[in-house]
Amino acid sequence: MARHDQRAATPPYRPVGYGLPTLLAIALHVLIVVLSVVTLPQRQPEDPLTSSIVQATLVSTETTTDQAQRAEEARSRAEARQAEEDAQQAEAEAQERAAEAQAAEEAEQEAAEREAAREAEALQRQEAREAAEAEAQRRAEEAERQAQLREEQEAQRQRQQEEAAEAQRQAEEEARRQQEAEEQRRAEEEARRQQEAEEQRQAEEEARRQQEAEEQRRAEEEARRQQEAEEQRRAEEEARRQQEAEEQ
Repeated sequence: MARHDQRAATPPYRPVGYGLPTLLAIALHVLIVVLSVVTLPQRQPEDPLTSSIVQATLVSTETTTDQAQRAEEARSRAEARQAEEDAQQAEAEAQERAAEAQAAEEAEQEAAEREAAREAEALQRQEAREAAEAEAQRRAEEAERQAQLREEQEAQRQRQQEEAAEAQRQAEEEARRQQEAEEQRRAEEEARRQQEAEEQRQAEEEARRQQEAEEQRRAEEEARRQQEAEEQRRAEEEARRQQEAEEQ
């Protein structure tokens, strides 16, 4: 773009010293022709010498004019070539300077772009590092929160287990107490029944003993009465025999 602007800013080529000499030569030639035409009617047409002189003058003038014009044209062409070469050299130098300026501008732009790229990359790395640090911080906080949550859940689970174990222990203790109480009640009931049975047995045994004793006593009493009766009968029989014996 700078090179194009440099070429656009270069002025167009203009031949130096060519137009003015040509115009002067043409003006001189026209002036001679005009003078010849003006002075020609005043001369005798029959004068061949005058005509020849005029003709020679015109030819000489034209020749001189042509030579001067050709020399001027040659010089103008040389100057034009020189000017063109100078212009080409100036344009080449301008293009070279423009190219150098463009190269310098491009190098500066590339350096600026590289610097901007480095800054962008550094910013991107910084942002990535900050994002990574933030992500790591978030993950650490999340891990800590999860660990704390697990600890709380574990503590709650342990409390629930302890409460369940305590409830189980209390239930088992209550069941054991109830079982012991039931066993105690049954034992006491059994002891009471046994005691009552023993008392009943003892009472029955005592009654049986008393009955046996009474029966024994009665039997003995009956035996004694029978013995006494037998003795009484024998005594009476003996007395009767004695009385009968005495009576005889």
